[in-house]
Amino acid sequence: MKKRKPLRKIKLTVRAVEKLTSEAKDYEVSDNELRGFSVRVTPAGVKTFYVRYRLPSGRQGRVKLGQAKAVSAEVARDLAKMRLGELYRGDDPAEAKRAARGMTLREYFKDVYEPWILQHRREYSAKESLRRMRTSFKDFLDKPLGELHGFGFEKWRTE
Repeated sequence: MKKRKPLRKIKLTVRAVEKLTSEAKDYEVSDNELRGFSVRVTPAGVKTFYVRYRLPSGRQGRVKLGQAKAVSAEVARDLAKMRLGELYRGDDPAEAKRAARGMTLREYFKDVYEPWILQHRREYSAKESLRRMRTSFKDFLDKPLGELHGFGFEKWRTE
């Protein structure tokens, strides 16, 4: 029988996460206030926030929220609450990820990138950026996102 690791539970705060040290193997520390919220510490000392969930179907999953050097514990906790709320409404993050892989680059530009850039950049700058993206990546516009990878872009760039 496999020996279970003792559960580590603390209130995950900025100070508490900073005090976590690396060990010989990865380990996870759960938050004692928000169920499913945790931080994983690797032997290299990388600390990453996650939220675990269980769907009504019984399937379990885990969503990465970000590394501790980029996201504070408080922000990660808010993100975890948001993700858990989405799950409660019936949204499955794994299903959304699978659907996005089937989306083409053209659909991604139209449905995701264009609304974002128009909201976060000046109108002229946003439209110019969209025009450049569409002309620069015209060979890739009808490919599914799941088929796009760094090697393919590097090969295209060097030809």
